[in-house]
Amino acid sequence: MLVTLRSGCEATGKRPTERKSTPSYGAEPLKGDTMKYLTNEGYIENVEDVVRVDKILRFLIYIYIVISFYEAYINQLIGSYTKYYLLFIIVIYFSSYSKIKLEKYHLLIISWLIFKFASILWGSYNSIGSSNVSTQLLSQVGMVGFFLVMTIVKFEYSFVKKIIDISLYASVSMGFLSLFFSEAYLFAFESRQVLTLFGTQNDPNNMAAFFLVGISIALYYIIFEKEHIFRNCIFIVMNGFALSLTASRGGFVSLVVVIVLIVFVTNKRKLYFVDIMKKIILIVMIIVSLFIVLKQFLPVSIFDRLFSFDSYKGGSGREDLWTTAATLIEKKPFFGWGWGGYESGLHNTYLTMLCDVGIVGFSLFLLALFSICIRSIKFRMPLGIILLVTGLGPSFFIDAINKRFFWNALILAIMLLNSHKPHK
Repeated sequence: MLVTLRSGCEATGKRPTERKSTPSYGAEPLKGDTMKYLTNEGYIENVEDVVRVDKILRFLIYIYIVISFYEAYINQLIGSYTKYYLLFIIVIYFSSYSKIKLEKYHLLIISWLIFKFASILWGSYNSIGSSNVSTQLLSQVGMVGFFLVMTIVKFEYSFVKKIIDISLYASVSMGFLSLFFSEAYLFAFESRQVLTLFGTQNDPNNMAAFFLVGISIALYYIIFEKEHIFRNCIFIVMNGFALSLTASRGGFVSLVVVIVLIVFVTNKRKLYFVDIMKKIILIVMIIVSLFIVLKQFLPVSIFDRLFSFDSYKGGSGREDLWTTAATLIEKKPFFGWGWGGYESGLHNTYLTMLCDVGIVGFSLFLLALFSICIRSIKFRMPLGIILLVTGLGPSFFIDAINKRFFWNALILAIMLLNSHKPHK
């Protein structure tokens, strides 16, 4: 078995009922609770349920995280084989589990996916070969499968923390490369610059979402962990500049939302005014530094696109698309038009979902999100909340239901909950 489930007895070397026992891997039982242990990495409830992952399987996930950022460029080099790598991970992880636990949000996501498949039957183009369905089918199944296999067990916090750190470094590496290898989007739009490798480019809005991951994690480490402050400030400025190069207004708005969230989210039982002011002062300093860098080095056309707020009104045609979506929803509000039952491309994940599966299907997905958010708040896990907003925020401006950054946000938020490292 590449993945092992250590029971309470195996972890301590003695019966769980003996409070004086010391776990062999450096954990200490919490006073008053024989089934909780305090490790050097935080609190873990029910140690018998914690999955300890073999190094090989850890490495497979670390590679996946890097691939999820650079997938467009990798596919250009070797072909569209990365989806098979994801399938391989799903199979090998799932086959290694000795037991699993389905939570409410798992059942809701599964129900949503089944409902989405069923909606093909009442779509105007109810064929599995319709362009909208056929291009998303495998990636949709793959991401939901990966979501399930990474969240139906409790992993050690050290494993989850490593995944988050690799996400940070992968995002920052893209930001660094963008400083030197950015070209006009589609080699024509000078006001939008994206990372160009091997003659391949990614959509500016997708790039902005990837850059935002690094900014959010670095901000968390500065504000909440007081960790590597100078280094993380550099990361924020560098990725902030790279995000600005894309001239993605959706990405820029999402960044503002993340910053506001960080000011008010807390890892304490109460939110104190002094803590808010400290956060505001630090974040203002970072924003001012970033603005100075942008003003000094950002091309004028890109700077004007981002900071000329009158241009936000039309949203690059989104206003018309969203008006069309509202009309579609009004005509078939409850069950939607079916997956593939209308012309896709609404540039909003949630409106697309409403058009696909209506209020009924959308409610299933929304309830799952609420469940994850409520648990993150309950256990005072600001990083989980920040990651959720980081992935879900940009999805208001693009169709992201089959995007890695969207599902990675959900997966990491739940993995943090499962590792159960709440702040005291």
